[in-house]
Amino acid sequence: MSELKSLIAEELAQAVDPRVSVFARAVLFYGSCLRTTELDGQMLDFYLIVSSYEAAYGNSWLVGANRRLPPNVFPAEHGGLVAKVAVLSETDFHRLNRITASAVSVWARFA
Repeated sequence: MSELKSLIAEELAQAVDPRVSVFARAVLFYGSCLRTTELDGQMLDFYLIVSSYEAAYGNSWLVGANRRLPPNVFPAEHGGLVAKVAVLSETDFHRLNRITASAVSVWARFA
């Protein structure tokens, strides 16, 4: 387990382009752009982890959609950068990151 903690600490210590930091407050940044310095023309990948879908969407049909087939994915743009933002509740994030998850789309990104 200490190897995993060291790996996570190393990942968190990696600097990212300052434009990404402004764009990505309180979200997980992952994907092919994570370690590149050339962001023009690229699509950033973010996971927005929310306490619950109700907290994120209020009284919206998106709550049910996100529960049935998580994550919901939305386009976003800021300061000339573009991204796709996947929304997951904390519960679904934990459930979908288990090695025994029925679908590997989330687990594979963080394995």
